[in-house]
Amino acid sequence: MLHRIQLKTNIRTVAEDFSTLPSTCTVLVTVAVLCFLPFLAPTTAHAQAPAGPNRPMGVPDGYVITPSGYFHPSCVRQLAEGETLLEGGRVLRHADGTTESVPACAYPRYTAHGEILNGPLTISHSYIEYASVTTSTSYGELTATWTVPPAPTSNDGQTVYFFPGLEDSHDVVSILQPVLGWNADFAGAWGVASWNCCPNGITTESSPVSVSSGDEIKGTIRDTCSAVTLSCSTWNVITEDVSTGGSTTLSHTPSEGQTFNWAFAGALEVYNLVQCSDYPPNGALTFSDVALYDYNFDRISNPGWSITNDASGLTPQCGYGGQVAATQATLDYSSFITLASFDGTDGSYPDAGLVQATNGDLYGTTLNGGASSVGTVFEITPSGTLTTLYSFCSQGGCMDGEIPEAVLVQATNGDLYGTTHGGGANGNYGTVFKITPSGALTTLYSFCSQSGCTDGEWPFAGLVQATNGDLYGTTYAGGANGYGTVFRITPSGTLTTIHSFCSQSGCTDGSSPYAELVQATNGDLYGTTGIGGANGDGTVFKITPSGTLTTLHSFCSQSGCTDGENPVAGLVQANNGNLYGTTLAGGAYGDGTVFKITLSGTLTTLYNFCSQSGCTDGEEPFAGLVQATNGDLYGTTSAGGAHSGGTVFKITPSGTLTTLYNFCSQSGCKDGAYPVAGLVQATNGDLYGTAGGGAYGLGAVFSLSVGLGPFVETLPTSGSAGASVEILGTNLTGATSVSFNGTEAVFEVVSSSEITTTVPTGATTGTVQVVTPNGTLSSNVPFRVP
Repeated sequence: MLHRIQLKTNIRTVAEDFSTLPSTCTVLVTVAVLCFLPFLAPTTAHAQAPAGPNRPMGVPDGYVITPSGYFHPSCVRQLAEGETLLEGGRVLRHADGTTESVPACAYPRYTAHGEILNGPLTISHSYIEYASVTTSTSYGELTATWTVPPAPTSNDGQTVYFFPGLEDSHDVVSILQPVLGWNADFAGAWGVASWNCCPNGITTESSPVSVSSGDEIKGTIRDTCSAVTLSCSTWNVITEDVSTGGSTTLSHTPSEGQTFNWAFAGALEVYNLVQCSDYPPNGALTFSDVALYDYNFDRISNPGWSITNDASGLTPQCGYGGQVAATQATLDYSSFITLASFDGTDGSYPDAGLVQATNGDLYGTTLNGGASSVGTVFEITPSGTLTTLYSFCSQGGCMDGEIPEAVLVQATNGDLYGTTHGGGANGNYGTVFKITPSGALTTLYSFCSQSGCTDGEWPFAGLVQATNGDLYGTTYAGGANGYGTVFRITPSGTLTTIHSFCSQSGCTDGSSPYAELVQATNGDLYGTTGIGGANGDGTVFKITPSGTLTTLHSFCSQSGCTDGENPVAGLVQANNGNLYGTTLAGGAYGDGTVFKITLSGTLTTLYNFCSQSGCTDGEEPFAGLVQATNGDLYGTTSAGGAHSGGTVFKITPSGTLTTLYNFCSQSGCKDGAYPVAGLVQATNGDLYGTAGGGAYGLGAVFSLSVGLGPFVETLPTSGSAGASVEILGTNLTGATSVSFNGTEAVFEVVSSSEITTTVPTGATTGTVQVVTPNGTLSSNVPFRVP
């Protein structure tokens, strides 16, 4: 098997590997060695990536990967500085002026899918997606800049190329490309080179230059002829690292008489892709400052770029899509996977987020569908195997509840707890239930059990287990004043109403809470109400576990509601101690905000949605945020984005927002659409969520890799010495050590996803670490020891 070797020795090695070929083929290789060794000797860069173990069937062993397909190594030419091909690639001129003949390639080439190409190159089988335009005449120059993305988080031997380019749409003999490649010229690293394929059947590259993530790359393709030359015979292809000053050029490379009437503002090509995390984790690459010139060298102000997606039928599907403007092209390739699509029988409209249980699987609910069409509880593995655990309204009169809309929570006893906002023993007022990970459901409480529904009705929100072991939640209506409650319920089902909203004149304490609570490190619970407050547009409140409520902020306190209005999502406490959340509306553009608020109530608006033209940054965030292990916050918008189907975004604690995925990137929104639920980071590092849309239009479950590694999570997240703790993780089998902020603990590995332990004597607040055969895993949040 070939690995990374120099071109000078590559041909000889391949000749030996092809010992089973007919003798005529062996003679051709031998001749190539005798003719090309003087030509190749000056080069010191690596050969192109070997085809590798994941190459398609039909591609012979020993072939290498190029931006134009799989090639026999003898048909790949790497030019040293000052060297030029003449006469259509049939003559090589060295830097010292001497020349020699270059025989034509004697071997077939193959597309990225393994289709043999003996004739003109068919790019539609190799490019995943591209932004292009054609003309009836010819182009004379193309320039573009782009930034080197982060390294892919997975290593499956994949090779990834990004490039602008020019070619002839009628007779593809020459393709000119300034190329950025991952795992191409440099193993496990980024590099740039200028390419021309395929005069004389040979693909040619300039001496490659190593580049780093974050570097700015500029590519230039320009003919060497004077203006008004329709078909110039030679071109310069220049690839520059603007950040470092490095550059590599194909000078006066031949065009084989091509009329370059097909321009690419940007293209993506990939080989040996196994999983979506084989792509860079940033999810998209933008070619900026794209400038296209006609053959008179007059710039074309708006070329009319259009996106072509040739990823149909490929596995996996990785959120391919793109957006274009006059001087810009963005190609989406995110590590986004639609794991499952609901079809009605297994549920529909998963409006709640997911929770990962100690068995490693994710659990959620659907609003409708299932055996009785009024909702389900489901389990889904991180790889996408979905099982319906329970269909609501399985009991007469729907006494077990119906229409669950809230996220589940796993309590320390291992059971999952949730709510339905309909059904129950007292009519259509909702329930609290518990369900085992295997699907045995018990209704713990039916709302409106008290006269006048003073115990509350319609719990839209999920529950949170506090450090005292009890579960806390909210109801949207009912209570002493009819505008909702905060309640406490024991794991066995004893419910106590601890606050009724609208207890103050004008409902200044808020009304109609829609979201779940969060317990902060100070022991108090924090939440939001969608309406009410001093201005009628919602509040942030604090409530003690015993029921003393304090209104911290009333939205629409600023002119034009620039501080936001109608927060319908819960809060998250970040590792800096502050709380973060979203508002559905308000802000500078009226389409929602992300905000930060201190535990004492000082609110700062961090981001205003619809800040970009066409609301491509998203609008109307219905869900809350999750802080991932890198410290950034992640969330969704229910609308807006490049395709108006909503987005997944990342925002730093200081307020810098990046759109990571645009829903409805696939035809018919098969990838999902209009997400109203938040995200969860699983212990494998990936984000998981739910959305509408999907293959049947009834909802979907998705995952998104953002380049974060595995970690462990503790249940609970605090406890005194001797307290029992479950540790959730990935690939925990064979663990050799568990420590609490450096203090070793006695533990037992229950499964590959679960460890049980107790807080050791002498432990202090800090990180829990688990040493496994694959490395040391750290907890996503510090474990607090009182």
